[in-house]
Amino acid sequence: MKQLFLIFLSLVFFSSCEHSILDKQFYADYYEADYAQFITDAEVSNDEAFLINYTIMRQREYFGYDLEEKTYGELLELGKGFEKSGIKVNQTYDDKELLKTIKPKITKQSIAYITKENKKTRKAKHLKFSCLLENVSDKEQAINTITFIINGPFGQHLVTAGYEVNCKLVPGEKQTLKFIVDAKKLRTSLFFEKTHKIRRTLIDDIIRKAKIEVGGISTDQDSKFYNECFMSGYVLEPFKLSNYKEMYPDGIKPETVKGIPTIHRGSASFQPEEEKLLKYK
Repeated sequence: MKQLFLIFLSLVFFSSCEHSILDKQFYADYYEADYAQFITDAEVSNDEAFLINYTIMRQREYFGYDLEEKTYGELLELGKGFEKSGIKVNQTYDDKELLKTIKPKITKQSIAYITKENKKTRKAKHLKFSCLLENVSDKEQAINTITFIINGPFGQHLVTAGYEVNCKLVPGEKQTLKFIVDAKKLRTSLFFEKTHKIRRTLIDDIIRKAKIEVGGISTDQDSKFYNECFMSGYVLEPFKLSNYKEMYPDGIKPETVKGIPTIHRGSASFQPEEEKLLKYK
């Protein structure tokens, strides 16, 4: 009787070990149920759940990894590596040249809920971030536009966003401006060419972990018609966003440059059409 009891305890022990969600193998058709399990599993942290999910959502053949025959634990380890070192695919841009007269620095990023103009009772989720601009020259600098490249947590491009600023900084002046991007635009880019029906994503974590850099700043040599950049009460929305359907009508096809897969991401600096007006929120 004692032997039977010990055998029973052993079976229970090994069964519990085998049924860890991290030991379970990924199958696309069963992912909806697995997703619901690992985002509520007490043994899987919120950050780990995000990394598993984002590794699955971000996967494309040209990123150099696949999902087949991998457990969720193995996908988590892949995600940890990608978050630390990025996906080893280079990205190139046109017109990526920063000014030596303006020093930009991303200072904050967060989730914001913005009321849409045509839906007064509904708020849309946005990535909101701040950029400190410093005039490090000895002359006034009239800033026309600033363009940001927003990369995902693994360092791969999601959106390029251009903003009209049209204000000036006197020598030595620092001003912080605030910007927004609709979270739906990030999601649309993430799912571009994702063939499977899986569309689960933890967008809040993508917003918090996004890597933002300045792609370009355009200036006007004649600053006398510009006001100073006192816009602490405003949040700027983009006049232009990159669009993968337009950029890659035949799909994304990386080229090999010096032995490394490389994807061209279009222009790093947007210029507005003359009839477009500056928009503030």
